[in-house]
Amino acid sequence: MKISQLLENQKDVIKLLTNSKQKDKLVHAYIFEGEDGVGTYEAALYFSMMMLCNNTTPCLNCSTCNRILNNEHSNVQIINPINGVIKKEQITDVIKEFSMSGLEEGPRIYIINQADKLNVASSNALLKFLEEPVPNRYAIILTSNHNRLLDTINSRCQLIRFKSLSKDFMINYYKTLGVNEDVAYILSNLTSDYEEAQNMIKEGVILDIIDLAKKVNDDRNKKRNPYISFYQKAQVLEDNKDYNETFISILIMICEERIKYLNNNNNYYFSNLVNRTPHKKDSIAKTIKELEIYCKYQERMHNYVNVDLQYASMFIELEKEVYNG
Repeated sequence: MKISQLLENQKDVIKLLTNSKQKDKLVHAYIFEGEDGVGTYEAALYFSMMMLCNNTTPCLNCSTCNRILNNEHSNVQIINPINGVIKKEQITDVIKEFSMSGLEEGPRIYIINQADKLNVASSNALLKFLEEPVPNRYAIILTSNHNRLLDTINSRCQLIRFKSLSKDFMINYYKTLGVNEDVAYILSNLTSDYEEAQNMIKEGVILDIIDLAKKVNDDRNKKRNPYISFYQKAQVLEDNKDYNETFISILIMICEERIKYLNNNNNYYFSNLVNRTPHKKDSIAKTIKELEIYCKYQERMHNYVNVDLQYASMFIELEKEVYNG
């Protein structure tokens, strides 16, 4: 997420931080809680710029702001997990450095990214800093769930919760990157982390899975059992649990959009697929039944049973209940 997008989507957070600074009511430690991609890390950078930029509000363009954005400002230290763990030495090294005179004037901020990766030793080292606050020293602790932190850490920090990004925002954002509208809609439902979504597109597998789901639906609309077409391209799923769950999730999304279309809701996706569904008396009932079948087999895939057997069973049930029912 870019800082400009943070300003747009987390206005309440930015307003709270700005007002606290203007009223001289900043605390020495904050916990920024939010799911991946909602802007907690960007907000920590914004806080740093707010404290160090010479303008009343961060200009985002000066040398100070750019150095913070590029992780080049000595007054801002970012602690990331190493091999999935934040170690005690990482915390104590930063605290030691911040206890000494800095090369540059102004407040000093350290940001702990993925703070749920703190172990017992590093948590206790952090707690020591929180118990003995120093003027002009600030800690920004980032986590997706503050309950994973020690209660004693939570009690010494101000918790700020970040709201989830709206699907409409994510769809429009992906579209600005040149992503097809249907693909953008699927990505917005699969993840709220735009970096993860971009990686999925770069890897290309998600596009192949979408094509397979569309092929299954195209066969359905033409009253052909998609069993054969599915197995001709099913290798894209690679017997991968996540891929198989994603595939069925996309089938579910298309079903849901078809129901919107059949209920005369004009705000639907996959128009090149769903608007081929005839407005017959039993169309909605069949689509609801189809949706129920997909949901049932999605749960089975989640439990990772015999995948080939489950797909065979799913298509037999669809043939009986939906295609020829």
